Amino acid sequence: MLKDLIKKALYQSGLLSLVHRRRNRHALTVVLFHRVFPPDDIRLLQADMEWTVTDGFFRDCLVFFRKHYNPVNLQQLQDFLAGGAALPDYPLLVTFDDGWLDNLEYAMPIAQQNAVRPLLFVTTGAIGKSMLSWQEILYSSWRIRQLPRERLDAIAGALQQPVAAVVTEQDIRQLIQAIQKSSAEIREKVARIIETFGLPHPVQMLDQIQLNQLAGYFDLGTHGVRHEPLTRSADPLAELRQARDALRDLTGQTLPSSMSFPHGRHDEALLQQAREAGYTMIFTGIRCHTLLQQKQQAVFGRHNMNQMMYQNEQGRLRPELLALYLFREPVREL
Repeated sequence: MLKDLIKKALYQSGLLSLVHRRRNRHALTVVLFHRVFPPDDIRLLQADMEWTVTDGFFRDCLVFFRKHYNPVNLQQLQDFLAGGAALPDYPLLVTFDDGWLDNLEYAMPIAQQNAVRPLLFVTTGAIGKSMLSWQEILYSSWRIRQLPRERLDAIAGALQQPVAAVVTEQDIRQLIQAIQKSSAEIREKVARIIETFGLPHPVQMLDQIQLNQLAGYFDLGTHGVRHEPLTRSADPLAELRQARDALRDLTGQTLPSSMSFPHGRHDEALLQQAREAGYTMIFTGIRCHTLLQQKQQAVFGRHNMNQMMYQNEQGRLRPELLALYLFREPVREL
């Protein structure tokens, strides 16, 4: 309790804001969301809370951002990098990954109300699909207690190794990691099995019409084709190009200039291939603010907004916790 009082005092006294004003004036802060639901939406029962926030928490975050930052959009950032107008002090960009239907239903109206235009990185192969990938189907099946022994046995047969009973969240995450570490052939076999699992609310991704509705209020970039780490792709350059072409074809817009790496995984070779594929704004999972410089191709860090780290007992934002984390993150040139 004493620590909580100290944290509140640091925030309410303005000391944390003073640190922020001195450190982050000329750095771009990029925050990352995935899914947004009101507490009474039944789909929340299936969602992975590491990547999901409630609508109230999302609204609180946008209010916090507008208090301490100046939200910018993709066009402003693109113009600045090309040598145009300077960005405002303390710029912040709100981003989303994947292409979930709830972004249109819940995130968009809240963003509009707070005069924020987010940037959505679209997994192009998931548009019009029921779920993002086999990982989400497997996790959701466990979360709603629809992962019986026969399903685990089917996964074990494809993995060619025994699978223990999945009871805890740690168990399910370890199983997902074991599948991800297997060979490409085995992963594909397991994925085909998991994709046959039925879920009560299967359609959770945007379709093409919905994506274009969202494009009126969100900017768009790419997030791969299959939502598999590009570090394991047989031809990442081809997939990076395919994602650009697919998003252009889905929306009728020009080829996108921005992308983020699926699962946040990348290396120097992938950064170079993303540049070669035509992306000028590349977003990583590196936790840092990015020192702003005008250049033709730029790489940015991002911060995932994990509600469980910053919420109070009622599930609302504790601004002192977010300030303690966000204001003090390193400022780097990537």
